[in-house]
This record gives sequence, C-alpha cells and structure tokens, in this order.
Amino acid sequence: MGKGEVDHKLKYTFVCLGCIIVHALLCVAFILLKVYGMAAFNIFSVVGYVVCSHGLKKEKYEPAFFYTCIEITAHTILASVNVGWECGFAMYIIAFVPVTLYMQFNMEKTLEIKRTYMIGIYQAAAFVFCRIYAHFNEPFFAIDSSVSTALYVFNSLCTFIMLTLFSVMFMLEIRSSHISMILKNETLNRMASIDALTGLLNRRSMSAEFSRAIGSKENFSVIMCDIDDFKKINDTYGHDCGDIVLKEVASSINSCLRDKDKVSRWGGEEILILINNSEVSSAALIAERIRKKIERSELIFEERTIHCTITVGVADFSEGKTLEHTITIADERLYRGKTSGKNCVISEN
Repeated sequence: MGKGEVDHKLKYTFVCLGCIIVHALLCVAFILLKVYGMAAFNIFSVVGYVVCSHGLKKEKYEPAFFYTCIEITAHTILASVNVGWECGFAMYIIAFVPVTLYMQFNMEKTLEIKRTYMIGIYQAAAFVFCRIYAHFNEPFFAIDSSVSTALYVFNSLCTFIMLTLFSVMFMLEIRSSHISMILKNETLNRMASIDALTGLLNRRSMSAEFSRAIGSKENFSVIMCDIDDFKKINDTYGHDCGDIVLKEVASSINSCLRDKDKVSRWGGEEILILINNSEVSSAALIAERIRKKIERSELIFEERTIHCTITVGVADFSEGKTLEHTITIADERLYRGKTSGKNCVISEN
C-alpha cells in the first residue's frame, strides 16, 4: 500500500465503528425519551455492525456495504416516523449517497452502473417518503422542541464528520493514484529510453540528447567505441559472457564521464558517447582515459579471467557540420583504428 493510500479494510472498519458509536449514543437517547422501539432497533443495528466488522477480517466487504445501506435507510425512516422530521435523521441519507458510491467504487467487483442507479433511487425514495409522511402525519412520539433541536444538532454533526472524513479519504486516494501514475509513467519512460542490457541510453533517447546539444549552439564531440574481437568473445565463452562484457564496458565508460555527458548503446557492441561543450582534443583525452581503464580491467567468468579492449574514433561537431556527418567521421576513424591494430584512439584524419 503506497503512501497516502487508504486500505479497503480500514475504510469499512471505520464505517462500522462509526455506526456502532452513533447507534450506541442514539440508543441511550431513545431510552431516555422512552421510545423503546427505536432503542431496540439501535441495539439490533449495533449487533449487525459488530457482525459485519467480524466479516471484514475475512475481507467480506459486500455484506457490510449492503447492510450499511439498508440499515441507515431503515433507521432514517423509522426515526422520522417515530420522533419527527425536525430531528434531522433524514440527513444521514443525503450524506450516505456519496459515501455508498465511494465504498461501492472501491469494491473489488467492477462498478455496475445499473446497481448505482438503483441505490440512488432507493435512497431518494426513502428521503422523499420521510418528507411526505412528516407533512401529512404527526410523529408517534411527541418530544420537546429543545430535545428535537438537540437531536438535529447531533445528527448534523455526525453527518458533517462522516462527510469530512470520507472527503479526506477520497483526497488521499486521489493523491495516491496521482503519485502512482506519475511513478508508473516515469518507469515506462525510463524503460523506453534505456537499453535493457547495459542500462545505457538507447538510440532513440540518444538522438534526443543530440538534438538538445545542437539546439544549445555549443560545440560538442562524439566518441564512437567498439569492443575489440567481441565476436570471438561470444564464440569462445558464449553469449552470456558477451552480455557481461558489454555491461562491464558500459559501467567503465560511465565512470569516466561527467554528469553532463551522455552515453548510449548505438548498436551491437558499438557505444556512442556525447561529450558536451568540448573540442575534439579534450574529447580525445576522455576517450584515452576510457580506453586505458577498460584495458586494465579484468572480468572473471566461470573462473576464467577475460581481458578486453576497445577501439575508439573521436570527432567534434565543427568538423562534420551535421550530426550524421560528425558520427560518420567518428566511425571512419574507428575503422582506421581497427585496421591499424585495435585498442587505440583515433581523433585526427
């Protein structure tokens, strides 16, 4: 459960506990008013919510949901008929409309529009019935106006507290969902921009970095690296070893770069590096540092020590004028390095 997320069991437990407290207090009030039928109904309601609370331990939410919906509506009708509309019991129905829909929406089953309409119609009918009945009939029990006002204030406070707390729960869930969506989008964007094997940028993401570098109007250099005899490593030790070599080379290259420089797996065993705000001479020094680090590295694979080297071609944007031409120059210099003995850096024609 993420930060700010409200657990289903907590929500239903809160509803049941709140209803138990309210009905217990109303039971006492009805006993004092000598409205024993309503006192008995409140005792029955408390027992029902205790049973529902026990069911929540087994994550049985639907019985609690339907019991709460039916019980509150029935209680509102009986209370309005017995002690009058002026006591404000009908407010529970109005308050419970958004609460019931919120609770229903969070159930594991898909929200059924038809069931939603039925709940709304059922509660609206109960509310209208209470109002019409009060208009044409006197309550069964005549109570003092001060008592009626006290009950109205009590019911109003319970209604506002219930709506406020559920609004806070809803806000927390919305915030949690929003944060979760942002994190998932960031994960998807990262997955779409990163080479899964090496953790380097992929070709598409590197192209975007080049576009930013060109847009900055600052000169930059490119370094094209290729692992020497990589096919021989795969053929001799297997592709699992080749994958490990690629990851180790990628890690070594990353450790030699500045934060503002970018590195990508350009294709196969080729790695392309963007050196921002750099001339070819300074980029060549970085390339040489990378070459030496990889040359000195040892990789242990299945109790065998493997050494690998890279050949590097360097060019800067002022030489090529276009990105494609600059990369081509670096690639041509890489090829010259391969044909002149490998394990070297070529940065001049």
